[in-house]
Amino acid sequence: MIRFYYLCIFVSCVFSSQILFNPTDFNSNKTLITDPHIIAIMVEFQQDSNPLTSGDGLFLDSVDIDMIWNGSGSDRCEGFLVDRPPHNASYFSGQMDAVSNYFKIASNDNIQINGHIIENSNDVNGRYKLSEAMDYYALSDNRLSVLFKESLELAKSDIEEYLSNQNIDLSQVVFTVFHAGIGQDFSFPTFDPTIYDIKSAYIEESMFGSLEYPIVNNTSISSGIL
Repeated sequence: MIRFYYLCIFVSCVFSSQILFNPTDFNSNKTLITDPHIIAIMVEFQQDSNPLTSGDGLFLDSVDIDMIWNGSGSDRCEGFLVDRPPHNASYFSGQMDAVSNYFKIASNDNIQINGHIIENSNDVNGRYKLSEAMDYYALSDNRLSVLFKESLELAKSDIEEYLSNQNIDLSQVVFTVFHAGIGQDFSFPTFDPTIYDIKSAYIEESMFGSLEYPIVNNTSISSGIL
């Protein structure tokens, strides 16, 4: 989640180069995404104290995390903070706005990415709660697809209501899951003490294996961003 702006740009660029700008797609049966609409949901894990994952499985709502930096007695969170909490719907909406602005400028106004955060009306912070702790989903690419599938299923009714109210073409939607914790992308180069952090990924069909795809509006969803 740290510096997600850069991570989201990278994943979106990979996604765009494969789907938006790949000439071979014009000769296939794949529906081209010409008017991308990001639908995102925020998910937390079951709270834990596992030293092999960063954090406790929940989103940061405050800088007060009782961390002392390098035994110095100084508060780790003094001074300038990158991606300052709270990590809520406003925070992630800002990240999506940054990605949208990047593509708008880079494409000379030819690509306009719209986005919306689906919030859980039963949670004061709009978040959904996964059934397992973080380490469960970090074991393989297939488990990442389990995380993606479970997230969409938790938000299914809210997603379908939003799609209906906004009259959005499902074929133009890029489903994105924002999860609690630091991404595995930011591990140490030689030694990683938190080996079960969740890595960022473009979820694709092959990652599901024998797992059934999540269903939204009677349509199988076989790809997205994590």
